[in-house]
Amino acid sequence: MLKKKLIGLAILASLGSAGAFAASAPAAASGTEAAYSGPVPAVLQQAMIKGGLDLYKKFQAAGSLNGWVVKDRNSGKYVIVYTTTDDSVLLAGMALDTSGANLTNNYAQEYIPATDYSPAYKSFTTEATSVFWGSASAKAEVTVVMDPNCPFCQRFERMLKPAVDEGALRVRLVPVAFEAPDSGVKAAGLLATKNIKAYMDSDVVRGQVEQSSDAGLKAKVDANWSLMRKFGLNGTPAVFYMSGKGNSQTLNVSPGLPDMTEFFKKLGLDGYIAKAKALDPQFAQYFH
Repeated sequence: MLKKKLIGLAILASLGSAGAFAASAPAAASGTEAAYSGPVPAVLQQAMIKGGLDLYKKFQAAGSLNGWVVKDRNSGKYVIVYTTTDDSVLLAGMALDTSGANLTNNYAQEYIPATDYSPAYKSFTTEATSVFWGSASAKAEVTVVMDPNCPFCQRFERMLKPAVDEGALRVRLVPVAFEAPDSGVKAAGLLATKNIKAYMDSDVVRGQVEQSSDAGLKAKVDANWSLMRKFGLNGTPAVFYMSGKGNSQTLNVSPGLPDMTEFFKKLGLDGYIAKAKALDPQFAQYFH
């Protein structure tokens, strides 16, 4: 059945884990395209009922599959799923072609409406409780919603460290807590610390960090988490940064670790691509 382009699909285990995000979201969804109103396979109807989904669009996918864009009513997140030619089986996950291209991500870029993340960016930079890591005179700034125990946050922050240490980048850290039982006291510790550099120097290598049981600080961490949920961000890191100059600035958003080559270039920090990539051989996968 899957003879030509499609060589891999994961059976749908959890619709919540099958989402795909664009690397950046500079524009809002137009909202002008009507939701799909044609025939719906019985297997997809079951998923819509049990999973709390709305059907947005149908498209022709590789390997003679039918592609569908569905939206989770709770989180507002769009997800790409597939049905087989006879519409008897529902599939979701990463679809790869013979070149290794992520077709699911490509379909998400093409068919999922762009999200306006500007309200989220405003909230995380004005309402959320945060701390700054790096010099106030840095030429570039990024906002990162992070959990101190999140391994992908730690990888991302480690790749940022050369630019931060050399005064080229300032990072607004918005701590949340959900990754591990001690995430709360570690996140509160980040808000409490008087030495952000020491905290981050240890955190990026998964070392011991300052902790705090202060109820007020833990409440602020919880409020940050509530903002995450409000804007449909279900994991960390969530990365926000502006690129361009003057009236031509663009808000870039990555719900997850971004393409680091694109990230540094958009911030005008091209010289840190090689430095960050050289920190660990495993980091090469984040540079394209």
